[in-house]
Amino acid sequence: MKFNYEDVKILEKLFGVQDWDVVENNDEETIKTSNNTTTQSFDYITNRDASLRWLIPSEHSQAYFLNFYSAASFKAKCYVFIVQMLYRLGLKSKIINGSILLKYNDECKYAKIVEGSNAQKSAIFMGTVGPNRKAIVWTQNEIREAFYKIPLNEASQRLIQNEAIGLENISALELELSIVPKLLNAPDVDVLGVESIKRNNAVRPNKLQLEHHLFFEELYSKVLSYQKIDELTFFDKIEQQINQIRLEGIFGVIADKLSQLANEINTQKNIPVSIVHGDFTPWNQYLREGNLYLYDWELTMEQAPILMDAYHFIFQKGVLVEGKNFVQIANDVAKLERSHFWQNLVEMYNVDVQLHYHLYLLYTISYYTLLYQNQENLHEQAYWLLSVWNDALSEELTLKETDKTYREVFIKEVFGYLKEIPYALMKFTEENLDKIPESSDLDIVIKQDDLDEILANFKRHPLLKKMYKERLSYATYVDLFFKDGSFLRVDLIYQFKRKDKVYLDTVDILQNTQMSGEGVKVPSTWHNFEYCLLFYFLNYSGVPDKYIQYFESQNPETQLAILHQLSEKYNLELVGFQTLADYDKTIGKQLTNGIKHLAENQGRIKWKKKIDYTMDSAKRKLFQKGMVLSFSGVDGAGKSTVIERIKEKIEEKYRRKTIVLRHRPSLLPILSAFRYGKKGAEERAVSRLPRTGENKSSIGSVFRFMYYYLDYLIGQVYVYFKYIRKGYIVLYDRYYFDFVHDAKRSNIVMDKGISKFLYKFIYKPNLNIFLYADAEEILKRKKELSEKDINNLTKDYASLFDEFKRKYKYTNSKYVQIKNVDLDFTIKRIMNEMTVAM
Repeated sequence: MKFNYEDVKILEKLFGVQDWDVVENNDEETIKTSNNTTTQSFDYITNRDASLRWLIPSEHSQAYFLNFYSAASFKAKCYVFIVQMLYRLGLKSKIINGSILLKYNDECKYAKIVEGSNAQKSAIFMGTVGPNRKAIVWTQNEIREAFYKIPLNEASQRLIQNEAIGLENISALELELSIVPKLLNAPDVDVLGVESIKRNNAVRPNKLQLEHHLFFEELYSKVLSYQKIDELTFFDKIEQQINQIRLEGIFGVIADKLSQLANEINTQKNIPVSIVHGDFTPWNQYLREGNLYLYDWELTMEQAPILMDAYHFIFQKGVLVEGKNFVQIANDVAKLERSHFWQNLVEMYNVDVQLHYHLYLLYTISYYTLLYQNQENLHEQAYWLLSVWNDALSEELTLKETDKTYREVFIKEVFGYLKEIPYALMKFTEENLDKIPESSDLDIVIKQDDLDEILANFKRHPLLKKMYKERLSYATYVDLFFKDGSFLRVDLIYQFKRKDKVYLDTVDILQNTQMSGEGVKVPSTWHNFEYCLLFYFLNYSGVPDKYIQYFESQNPETQLAILHQLSEKYNLELVGFQTLADYDKTIGKQLTNGIKHLAENQGRIKWKKKIDYTMDSAKRKLFQKGMVLSFSGVDGAGKSTVIERIKEKIEEKYRRKTIVLRHRPSLLPILSAFRYGKKGAEERAVSRLPRTGENKSSIGSVFRFMYYYLDYLIGQVYVYFKYIRKGYIVLYDRYYFDFVHDAKRSNIVMDKGISKFLYKFIYKPNLNIFLYADAEEILKRKKELSEKDINNLTKDYASLFDEFKRKYKYTNSKYVQIKNVDLDFTIKRIMNEMTVAM
């Protein structure tokens, strides 16, 4: 094994080794130095990156390195059990990664620790990577176990000194319900020794328990005081930490949010403060016989907002042990805040819960963000934490920005994520991001290699309810549905293609971006114009007025330069931009010819483009899918008005083609068409009041029902392939449910059980809406039914929807009942339900 630089520096610190001569000898590596007095073999276990993690004297027959290991999760407990079993069976070779032979003198730190503690057993932890890294030596003699921390830099030196002072302070309080480590040396030395407080039958807590609550109560009763926020060193540290965070990538995004949240703090307010542990996590404590055993006091503070430790326990355990996202952790926080213990503390000490939560977020996030930005290689858990903290900040800031939709908040944040990634926001002509219309997409040019990272950032956003993506050879189309019902389509483009032809050079655009006033990367004015022109003309449409006006607002030199490049590249001689407001076949043909002659569309490569286009087309046909909504209710419940508004909303918001069908697929004509013709039958159906048919024949009813049922069976296949597979939204004004409880509308008299049973074989719409209102309200709108009929039908429909909701709960069909009194509320509720069902 070849040691990395960090391993070498730590071994030098521990063993005093400076002159390295690493040679292989009987599958071991020997490190030779001059003036050696001791030679000892150590087994070692590595991290995933092959760096050293633990060293254990080879003569030990037990896995003493587990004294450094936190078995807080089930997986960790399994690891401990397996390691112990293998050691007992003499199979430690299955665990260790190798052995090294170390020669050192009596003056090195390791020798002094072992000799000074009269240790018979020992193990070494090489420390956690990062600016605060320290090595730890565990020792055991006949009297006690102990841990000795060796700082490896100035930052870790300050931490162990802080821990020594903190332990002196907390020990002086003589708390009865908690146990802290005993100091084994003075706090001013460069090695900190503390007695191990682990006891037999001690367990690590997996949640806040009574012992924690009693600890907090006892601690606060002894040291709690009230201080003004702006007089606290704690708050000064927050400001210093935020100011030191680099405004780059995710760190910059978080720093911006921290600054916004910090500005909301009323620094003149008095708050209850106390000693806090600072790293109050399951792996820094044990529970035993009603006592809390608490160690690792490196991050302790004398005057910090109370309840910080409780919040920290939930966040750190949730992310690092349970792998939870922010939504799940927020639920855990809410559960804690509803607890009897919490409410007692809040009342007793007059705690502003939201303020304390904000102060916890500000301090913890700024501290660790600053720590992580100075690490070269972040571990995966760090990214988990950064993601959750970013989500937590977004949630708090969004609560304050009540005038903004979640869509607007997301748009503002997404370009912070993209700061370190090459991109260009196309067709961006607004003054700022807030001015982007609600109906607009974001067209973002990226490198395909960055796609997965961008999608991962999108998916983690706390305001996002769900995300759909469609990956094609040239772009990925992303539909983002937010928790407040807002929506955004993002087109991530890595190749500009129209069918099988490339029409712009992605690399050229990304190499010539410029910054907008808000720090958003946009294409050059020429590239922006060229994209707008080609995007619309290749789709046989003129350039919209907003873009014409934007380019006409550019200075005369820029306009002339654009027109000149247009002439050079496409041989188009235009006097001005207004010529492009309407589609012109001649201009369209010249643009198409210019694209055909691009190098990307010539030679062998053009055949690959054709294959890609064929595959993309097949993928869209196979995987693109629309949805079906049905609207039911008695006449006068407001279905027609609601359907009309919903159709407008869908087309405006989602830009999806929407089809309205009346009652059934209508592949088969209405029965009366055979007698009166299609037009005559439709006129009779419109002019005749509902439920006025005179049919009383059971045989005739069965025939009529089976005819219409056949229309559903055959027609559902037709509707599926004609509309749903093409991504259309289909709205049914009434549906099959009428045959169950309002068959009289179709001039049918038969047993409801038959039609209800046969629904099993009918296509189940994604979302079924039953609209109802009080009979008095309906009679104001329409007087087609009696009050008794309205009440009976409403009751029957409600009963049917309840039954189908239970019966088909494991299908993709949802049944929702809405009292349609306030039209705006009804529309909003349906759109939200639609978002869930999509």
